[in-house]
Amino acid sequence: MTVLEQVSHETMVFMRGNYRLDEIGDGKDELKFKQGQKTILTIYIHDDKFTFLIIFGKKEREYFEMHGNNFSQYIHDYYNNSKTFHDGKWMYIDVSTLEQLEEIKKMEPHLIKMWGITDWSMRCEGCYSDHCYCKDEPCNEITWGILPYVPKQYEDA
Repeated sequence: MTVLEQVSHETMVFMRGNYRLDEIGDGKDELKFKQGQKTILTIYIHDDKFTFLIIFGKKEREYFEMHGNNFSQYIHDYYNNSKTFHDGKWMYIDVSTLEQLEEIKKMEPHLIKMWGITDWSMRCEGCYSDHCYCKDEPCNEITWGILPYVPKQYEDA
């Protein structure tokens, strides 16, 4: 497995192991994790990296700037170089190593606070726990190289 394939696998294990979100792909190079109308994370797929997009609205920017010491320099560099548009600050983070992915995963508890979400009804206790929402499709059976995701897409019907 290449490093990029490992990043892909670990991203999906993390997202599907922690949340039950709608996954919307464009069939080529984009995957969005959404809760209702709110996009939580967009991932763009490139030949040599993934680009994660997190959009910070006004409230989220205020939180980030007040609690900046909770975020790594890696995240700060991306945040500081991100453009602000009418609907928020769009932070594109390039990820091509497991270490970079870990930096993004460390943001998760702070993102929950920034969004003000106290009840992630889709939250599960992780793969193979008694309360895992994807018991019929455990994360280790999921291959994510081709979008959109289709359960057991490589098995004979």
